[in-house]
Amino acid sequence: MMRFLTLLAALTLAHPLVAQTFPDRRAAIHDFADLLEDDTATRLESRVAEIIDEHGAEVAVVTLSSLQFYATDSTIEAYSRDLFNAWGLGDADANTGLLILVFRDDREVRLEMGSSWDETAQDGGQTVLDEDMLPRFEAGDLPGGIEAGIEGLVTRVIDPAPQDTAPTDGD
Repeated sequence: MMRFLTLLAALTLAHPLVAQTFPDRRAAIHDFADLLEDDTATRLESRVAEIIDEHGAEVAVVTLSSLQFYATDSTIEAYSRDLFNAWGLGDADANTGLLILVFRDDREVRLEMGSSWDETAQDGGQTVLDEDMLPRFEAGDLPGGIEAGIEGLVTRVIDPAPQDTAPTDGD
């Protein structure tokens, strides 16, 4: 009887640990919600490969139908962080991975960034969501929003243009 209670207690305590399920990682673009046409997904795969080659930052995009099917007692923030870590996105030492997570039915999007990105990059990531992705999503253009998000990550987070500096005197 004691073994049964121990097993029951172990299963009860372990339940929250198995409440999340993660899709298998196979590529950079994981369109499980079928938001992207094949040619768009292929183009985005190529673009993400270029970003890794040129900048060393690993970008992944995951589209899923609804959070309820992957993590019943979780938030998009917790799920994206856990998926990011489970997949080991980005170089372990540099920790510069980036994850765009879209839940189609829940109408939610999240950008998860590795811990090495500084506050300026974090602000750039928020701008990517607010200015590059969400306006397209709200207009019903999810593929366009995802593509704009990837490009926004390059220009606003990974390799942003230098900030304007005060002009120098010709002295």
